[in-house]
Amino acid sequence: MSASVSNEENSPQDVPGDRKRANYADDVMPEVTGAVRLYATHTPCISCLACMCQFKRILPNVKLEVAFDVWRETRRWVGTPEEYVNPRHEK
Repeated sequence: MSASVSNEENSPQDVPGDRKRANYADDVMPEVTGAVRLYATHTPCISCLACMCQFKRILPNVKLEVAFDVWRETRRWVGTPEEYVNPRHEK
């Protein structure tokens, strides 16, 4: 087994990594400012948290405020499926 070492500035092995680093920095938009308020009816899952992190990475100068309820609290406000199927009729 042999390994080759290249002293060239743009060796084929380095290009994909450099390209990936350049793309990572190119999609950041620091000139965009503002605020976003997000309300979720339940605790955000791990994929939701990942999306929020991506949002902040791409838009670092946009304020992101997230509020959420636990499911029991949301259910209290929304009701139960049974109430939709058999609504109470007031007389």
